Amino acid sequence: MTPSPRRPPTRISALGGAVAAALILTSCVSGGAAAPEADIDPADFEGLELTMWSGVPYEPFMTLNQEQLSACAEEIGATVTAEAYPSAEFGTLVLQAGASDGLPDLLMVPSSDLPQYAEGGILTDLSSYGLAPEDLAASTEEMGMYDGTLYGLASHVEVGALQYDTSLVDAPPATFDELRAQAAELTTDDRYGIALPGSSDGAASFFLLGFILSAGGDPGDFESPGTIAAIQLYKDLVADGSMSPEMVSWGWDFQDQYNSGAAAMTVNGPWAAMPEEGEPVPGFAPYPTSDGAESRQAITASEWTIPATDPVRQAAAAEILECRLAADNQLEVAQVQYYIPARLEVGAEWEADVPSVEAFTASVEGAYNQGGELGEDWYTTSTQLANAIQYAVVGDLSAAEALQRAASE
Repeated sequence: MTPSPRRPPTRISALGGAVAAALILTSCVSGGAAAPEADIDPADFEGLELTMWSGVPYEPFMTLNQEQLSACAEEIGATVTAEAYPSAEFGTLVLQAGASDGLPDLLMVPSSDLPQYAEGGILTDLSSYGLAPEDLAASTEEMGMYDGTLYGLASHVEVGALQYDTSLVDAPPATFDELRAQAAELTTDDRYGIALPGSSDGAASFFLLGFILSAGGDPGDFESPGTIAAIQLYKDLVADGSMSPEMVSWGWDFQDQYNSGAAAMTVNGPWAAMPEEGEPVPGFAPYPTSDGAESRQAITASEWTIPATDPVRQAAAAEILECRLAADNQLEVAQVQYYIPARLEVGAEWEADVPSVEAFTASVEGAYNQGGELGEDWYTTSTQLANAIQYAVVGDLSAAEALQRAASE
């Protein structure tokens, strides 16, 4: 799938425990995070040439991000060059840079990776520069914290929602049973009722979390009824003929099935609500629920961090970051790229102008932060959940048996 506004802007890292180990080595090489000096003269920022790295190589975000950073840097007499790298290569690049004292001045990292980078000592405490969370949901704020220290701040966040073709679906399903029934009704010879990801590249586990949580489950407890119910739902959809068994090989490209008309429903992020010329805007709804639970989503973000470089550059980066996180910048990114603003008031303002994103913005407060809840265990859990889908769908195991087998590996 070629990059487009409807492609997911970040991917859940699959680097796993090796990241933590490598970062501990990195901190030994780099000497850990250095605190800023209180007597830095802002005049020292004049002429500084700073760099910013991210794993978000998507337009129009890249161009807009560079414009906003440049405007912020100009206020202190500095310049910033933003560099975006493929997400699959980004973690390795950061590790190599940390080991060779080649870290950028600003680093945007997946929220699920922040604990490992913080543990490794390559990030600095943002509160030491006077930066602080402002108008954030508790789950958003928690994504930037590690061991009680603020290492990251998000400018936008991401949650999922059910996406459906409004020409085929009058009212979206509100429960698992309704989802099964509607998916079956929508299935034809050349169209499945729904498409969901089932491979192990991170997409399957992230979007599965919404079903687990909306069934009252605990993603870290493979014996919880809600976790079992979510896996059973996937198994049932394939058994009903409403979802292709090939879903076990679909990663982040699973949304191609919906975009090509091969599926009537799917799950997606807010970027999918961006209008495209000649195409109708899809409908979006909260995840269906089971057993009387409330619809709840997992949340992720790209966290802005300041690596340990030298005190003057760190202080300059902090000034630029404070400007980049401003409400008007967050609103502009939402309007251009359809990323949910981290600031709640900005998100509400955006939703008022674009009602189609309500299913996303309404899910931010109370969302589940998998990195914060599971810490480094999230990497193992993510792989195990994807494996459980596969064991249930093609391995002919019950949902409970599939989860038990996945947990044992």
